[in-house]
Amino acid sequence: DNGNIFAITYGGGLNELSPMGLHSYQCKSFTQKNGLISDIIYSMHEDKQGNLWMSTQLNRLKRITFIPDKFHIYTPAPQEVELPDNEIRALYIDKKQRIWTGSRDMNVSIYDARLRLLKRMKWGKVYAIMQDSAGVYWISTKGQGLIKAIETSQGNFKLQHFKHKADDPYSLSNDNIYFTFQDSMQRLW
Repeated sequence: DNGNIFAITYGGGLNELSPMGLHSYQCKSFTQKNGLISDIIYSMHEDKQGNLWMSTQLNRLKRITFIPDKFHIYTPAPQEVELPDNEIRALYIDKKQRIWTGSRDMNVSIYDARLRLLKRMKWGKVYAIMQDSAGVYWISTKGQGLIKAIETSQGNFKLQHFKHKADDPYSLSNDNIYFTFQDSMQRLW
């Protein structure tokens, strides 16, 4: 809410850009040198409390709480939470404040706010997860195209796959989807 912009990098840690005027920003970098767990960050999402949740190359899931001029990193202990054993590539916090992860081992996992595992599904190599304005989940995958997931009243998901078809000019141009975004006109990109 303070207008700061956070940028994650592959090898340069986390960067915070703070407005310094109409057209200027101050950049503060958080790296392994000043306490960040990893300089390789795959995904990041902010929860309603202003905490940043991030997935890193080797250290899986982290929650960062910012205090003026400092930050605190919370790492769930392995005995406290059932996280995937390998890299979390996608991270998303939905409208119900559930934490979604997509890991390199092709699992999509859903956790409650206390990181208790609610559901795990094999949906492919997921690189991004988003929920549109209608509450539909869109799962971006490497090699499996785009997955539309609608949650049923029983807590399961009805899936629809969108993939490249050489003979269909209206299909996806490629099955490697790394990010999905909904604009103000409700269009998906």
